Amino acid sequence: MASEATRTERLAAILQHNPVIASIKDDAGLERMLASRSRLGFLLYGTINSLPEQLRAVAAARKLAFVDIDLIDGLSADAAGVGFLRSQFGARGLLSSKSAVVKAATQTGMVAIHRHFMIDSMAFHSLSRLIRQADPDAVEILPGCIPKVIGWLRDEVPVPLIAGGLIHDEDDVETALRAGAAAIATSNSELWDYQPNRPV
Repeated sequence: MASEATRTERLAAILQHNPVIASIKDDAGLERMLASRSRLGFLLYGTINSLPEQLRAVAAARKLAFVDIDLIDGLSADAAGVGFLRSQFGARGLLSSKSAVVKAATQTGMVAIHRHFMIDSMAFHSLSRLIRQADPDAVEILPGCIPKVIGWLRDEVPVPLIAGGLIHDEDDVETALRAGAAAIATSNSELWDYQPNRPV
């Protein structure tokens, strides 16, 4: 009997069919994402008061939201905040630049993405250690418009790699995917309906 797929494997399969993730920065962006082809969204704004309604809207549209807990006003980016997000709001996905927060999320059964800012060689070389600490289901690197770095990381990162930040047009999407990214994240809503050609 085949074993059940891990959370990371299930996420990788979803990204294979949905490689464009909507980075949502305001209510207008949320409305556009809900009406778009994009099945996944990074919620990069909100408050502890607005979040429940945002998550209900995304779930009603049969889409998956990853809450950037670092950016939600009134919600602590720590293990207690993660527990509250999961138990009180029923959130299924989390995004954070903090390893301990990502680890806390996966321990509650959430799908967690570790966000990593690739600002210099020190950040590049620290990524493997941070992934071991966080045990994420995927890693988002920012900026995501540097194909050479994506190629280097693809050999080092054992989970799906998402390229985010400064993804401006369809060529940027295709370049990042060809370089080895499993998906891209962008706030450019004109790309949320874009479906790259890739083998299934």
